Amino acid sequence: SSVKYGQFNAALRVYYYQRVTQRYPALFTPAEKQLIQQWFTQINRDIYHVDWVDWAYALAFDTRPSGPYLNQEIGTGLVSLFQRNQAEPVKLVQMNQSYLGSHSNGWLQQFRDTDDTLFYQTVWIDNKLYQSLAGTPVQSLTVQLSFDWLLLQALPDGAPVGYNHPLPISLAGISYLGAELLHDPRYVWLAGRSLDASTSAQIMAQPGVEQPIDLAGSSPIQGSCLLYGDSGLPTEAGPLGPDKIIFRDGWRMPAMYVLLNLRFTGWHRYKATNTVTLLYDQGKLAADDTNEPPLTWLPQGRSAFRDKRIPRENLNGLVVERTGLDSVLVTLLGGSVWAQDPPYYAEVRDFQTDVRVDQSTTVIRDWHGWTQARSIYLFHDGPVAIIDQASGPVGGQAALIWHIPGNRPPIAGRYTLRSGNNPAELVILPLNPSITTGVDDTYSPSGRQLMIDASQGQLDVADVFLTGEWAGSSVSLKTISGRPTIIIQGKRQIMLPVPLQPTAPFVGE
Repeated sequence: SSVKYGQFNAALRVYYYQRVTQRYPALFTPAEKQLIQQWFTQINRDIYHVDWVDWAYALAFDTRPSGPYLNQEIGTGLVSLFQRNQAEPVKLVQMNQSYLGSHSNGWLQQFRDTDDTLFYQTVWIDNKLYQSLAGTPVQSLTVQLSFDWLLLQALPDGAPVGYNHPLPISLAGISYLGAELLHDPRYVWLAGRSLDASTSAQIMAQPGVEQPIDLAGSSPIQGSCLLYGDSGLPTEAGPLGPDKIIFRDGWRMPAMYVLLNLRFTGWHRYKATNTVTLLYDQGKLAADDTNEPPLTWLPQGRSAFRDKRIPRENLNGLVVERTGLDSVLVTLLGGSVWAQDPPYYAEVRDFQTDVRVDQSTTVIRDWHGWTQARSIYLFHDGPVAIIDQASGPVGGQAALIWHIPGNRPPIAGRYTLRSGNNPAELVILPLNPSITTGVDDTYSPSGRQLMIDASQGQLDVADVFLTGEWAGSSVSLKTISGRPTIIIQGKRQIMLPVPLQPTAPFVGE
């Protein structure tokens, strides 16, 4: 499929050639134009060549293979650009028209790409833009939602963001396109903040923004939010499903940010149900571990450590042991002892926002006999507390994993994540005195991993992240009015009762 992604690179060249020749018609000589047109015509023919990759997608999507790349609508975008090229041979024009008649829906149905990574959303938007240039319909609300999907997940300092992909991406270019299409000042602000935070000497050109925008930027005001997204396959819209919860303490700097993933669906399989993809405050405090080396035995375009090959244990969440035939095969052939097939969705039991604290409780059930409730509390101008309560078969193997920065040994369950003028700490607080809670602290070239063991079929633990003036605060467990309560004593006192029976079946309102 890495060969098929080349169709997106071809679309960029077709798009900019059309734009440049419209603006500067004398830039190329007639002979050069003829040569370029011959090249484009050959590409147009080649995209209808069906190979093994097309058959693989056709079997998965229950459709006939045709050649244009289905993921992120890359093939549709390229065909749309060719359809605007009046110099194509009549037969190719007819083929393009026929393909678009059955595949192009513009910005009508879906508002996001179903692959679970922000990078592919930006590619998908580019291809929607190409389709709209070819005359496919545009639904303004869908366009707004497709860009809001990026904005609502953006970091407050504009730093490159991403998951389930080898590299994070700058949102500078795509945000400027959002400002152009929507006339929305939030996207001018985000584009500027992203440029300021860019660590690269180069920013890729963004289709659709060849001219300046006469619009002053203004900061977003959206706070913590629960996102539902399109489910289904890249070629078939599905119903909305729970997708992400984003906790944020505003858009100023510094500001705490937590991204909780709720799903394990989509073509690019991301095993992230109920895991904290990123916890961030002027830098990563917990994040997926994707710093593994490439797989040298695979072709270069497919060798990167990414999507389907990111193990569950490289994320920040519950892991459980394999069972049945899966366990037997691993014993015989080798591999991770941890199951790689979490439930498709986490159940959202609770999500609330308030002037003092935003909170959620999400549950995954019957994962090889284990049920886990994860409750997150973001205290405004305060710490983040994450309470995990899991139960499973007595004697079953499970653990809670965190990937954090820092290399200092812990002191009484307190881990230094960052020192200096902007300190950060993690305090691990066991919540069940009758159960011994062990923490395995390991280091590797890719980073530091904490593994909190679940013994006796039970795990009850609070992880409290303290930053800035809150670093050094005491964290303890007391019984108040007969209920276990977490006490955080710092700039002010926070009393957080431990949730009661969060894993009980959901009855409804």
